[in-house]
Amino acid sequence: MTEPPTYRIRRSLFHKERTYLVESDALAWREDGGGSRLPFGKIEKIRLYSVQTAIDPSTGSALAPGSQSVVVSGPNAQHVLSSNHFVSLGNFEDRSATFDPFVTALIERVAAANPATTFIRGLPAGLLAVYMALAAIIAIVIVIFVALLIREIPKGKDEIGTIAFAASFLAGVIVAEIALIRLLIRDWPRPFDPRR
Repeated sequence: MTEPPTYRIRRSLFHKERTYLVESDALAWREDGGGSRLPFGKIEKIRLYSVQTAIDPSTGSALAPGSQSVVVSGPNAQHVLSSNHFVSLGNFEDRSATFDPFVTALIERVAAANPATTFIRGLPAGLLAVYMALAAIIAIVIVIFVALLIREIPKGKDEIGTIAFAASFLAGVIVAEIALIRLLIRDWPRPFDPRR
């Protein structure tokens, strides 16, 4: 008998490691000797989304690792699985090699078993709101620095240091805003049909 697709994940310091299995008729999980199942017929929604690696602009090093995530929603529960496995504070292990085939098997089986399940690709509402708020704050910063440059440029040589700083900072902020807007466009929630 073939083993069901399996994925092991510890989401954070505050969670224990949990083993998920895609069985023939349900998503099952085990943790500390106990466990439960969510039949495919009761899965209401599956959301897929990715989070890009956060880079420190001053050093170029990664502040937080990027990841792929799937959120499986049932009547009374929500299961969030990520390709990043928590090892210790600031230390995550990329488990994409087992995450990707697990999610593919889950989507295929749920799509075949439950025509009522909604499939969505894109950011969840909370993360989308954070990114939109950040984009708005950056837009305000851009307006402030443009106004500063408009005020200081006529002063010429007397304010060359302020002008150079404001211009270079403004260029960096504009690049960040463009990247954030592109991310919002790319990861805006949209339904998809895995049955096609």
